[in-house]
Amino acid sequence: MAGVARRVRISAEAAMPRAIRRDFDMLASFVGADACGLARTGDRPHPDHVVTGQPKRKGRAWTKAAVASSAFALLLALPLLVCGQRPASLRPAIEARYPAVRWVDVPRLAGWMADGDLALIDARQPEEFAVSHLRGARRVDPDAPDLDALGVSRDARVVVYCSVGWRSGGVADRMREAGFTDVYNLEGGIFAWANAGRPVFDGARRARQVHPYDEVWGRMLRAPLRAPLE
Repeated sequence: MAGVARRVRISAEAAMPRAIRRDFDMLASFVGADACGLARTGDRPHPDHVVTGQPKRKGRAWTKAAVASSAFALLLALPLLVCGQRPASLRPAIEARYPAVRWVDVPRLAGWMADGDLALIDARQPEEFAVSHLRGARRVDPDAPDLDALGVSRDARVVVYCSVGWRSGGVADRMREAGFTDVYNLEGGIFAWANAGRPVFDGARRARQVHPYDEVWGRMLRAPLRAPLE
């Protein structure tokens, strides 16, 4: 049964566009939505189970419908939940997903950068990186990071960041599992960094704005810092 549930979950997730899946995962963890996990694994109790005490098997169509309805409800709620939140407020949800990952906040990272003894890894998409990034950062694909191509020593101090810390948390966790011994996730991501007035760059040139990821999550950036979405 576990194998069947896993295949159904993977099939249902594959039917969701990547951006929707990422928002779904982020929001589900952000609000502690256990019901979302039940819907995605197909383990929600059937109503008949309450009456008869016997589980009733559900078809694949029911599971896909549950996924679709849960995702739709969560994404409708997303703007209300994100509005007014600080990027660092997502830390508990990210910690729950990646409990072994260590953290660094903006002031401490600024001190490390002044010392110059660390590697900065940007875990965002190319179009986000192109708008602005932290000085000296190297970009990796957040979905399939090629860690060997980074050319970073396994014992180097590494700080990974993304928009708010979710994608970078996943990359930092992969690096930890791959044997990197001094890896940190930036609390609040580049949004928190820019909101604090810290500099971002487009190559060697100082940049004024940050890619907002999308219209919803971008609300965690101060309005003057939001680059227009194309």
